[in-house]
Amino acid sequence: MDLNGLPGLTADGVCGVNGSGKIALWTQSAEKILGYSAREVMGRLSCEVFVERDASGNRLCYRGCHALTLVRQREPVEHVAMATRTKAGRLVWLDMSILDVPDTRPETWSILHLFRDVTAVKEIEALVRERLAPARSAAPPEGPPPPELTRREFESCG
Repeated sequence: MDLNGLPGLTADGVCGVNGSGKIALWTQSAEKILGYSAREVMGRLSCEVFVERDASGNRLCYRGCHALTLVRQREPVEHVAMATRTKAGRLVWLDMSILDVPDTRPETWSILHLFRDVTAVKEIEALVRERLAPARSAAPPEGPPPPELTRREFESCG
């Protein structure tokens, strides 16, 4: 089965990486999301283009990364949200899935990275967390505490 035309049929960005970790496929959608042309990324190590970090700041893409190890062991890889930068330097959040494509030639792509820009979703989540966070306690009032009402004063208020 020829899979070479398949990656271009999605609006998600698609990056194909060969067995050496070098980019061998870069779709127009990938270019639209990250700003790099295929000519700029072809043959480069994927971890040079995707300098990604998770929400905790941990680096995700590096030579011998956890995801690559799972792919080589034929284990499924969970999708992950990661922060990276576009060619212009703008921070973007990507939701990335990794797919092993068996039986390809070593010089072509064998691992597909499918990704979409979820920056707006991440920004909305941060705004909601900020709005729902407990209010910061106000500074205590200056001066002595107000006197407590007597039972009679309390009853006359109601």
